[in-house]
Amino acid sequence: MRTKVFIGNYEDIRQKIECERRFKGFKVGNFDLEGMPRSGRPCVLDECNLYAALVAEFIEHSEFD
Repeated sequence: MRTKVFIGNYEDIRQKIECERRFKGFKVGNFDLEGMPRSGRPCVLDECNLYAALVAEFIEHSEFD
């Protein structure tokens, strides 16, 4: 009886399995990407930059006469 031998460390194998799990939906046409990280990185919200962008947009679209 032959056994499979994995070349690489545990982390490489875990990442390969995780990638296969995440993109399995593409093979069957399931394009629901809600909850999937974009470009493989988690999204981090920077509240200071968000607030500055909202203030700038408000000022741009407001009319001060």
